[in-house]
Amino acid sequence: MNDEPLEIHSDNYTVGVPSAPAPRPRAGRRRLLRVAAVVWTVAMLVAVVTGAVLNFVEAARACARGLGTAGAGWAEVTFRSSISVTCHARAATFDIPMNGSAAVVLFGSLGLAGLAVAGLVSRLAVD
Repeated sequence: MNDEPLEIHSDNYTVGVPSAPAPRPRAGRRRLLRVAAVVWTVAMLVAVVTGAVLNFVEAARACARGLGTAGAGWAEVTFRSSISVTCHARAATFDIPMNGSAAVVLFGSLGLAGLAVAGLVSRLAVD
């Protein structure tokens, strides 16, 4: 295409119009801070949910290795009046309460799902 600017003539004046589009401005500081905040939030939610799931895993492993004089056994996650890891050992059955970890897994997962849905909706709105 021709690199010379186009001229538009009017009765009163002449305006030069460049033939090439103007370059896009760089991303603004607000957008970068928003992206950094979302990335930080996702990273924190993933870390918290992973830590809470590891609490369940460690309770089950402790049961498999043996709890004091009760000996080794097998574990299961139970949902009764409270969420717990129930350890069935040779000598007895123990309940290890895990309500805090279960709440972290639930609400952290809901936060991650909410961020994913919000990101999807914003992508669909832009496209």
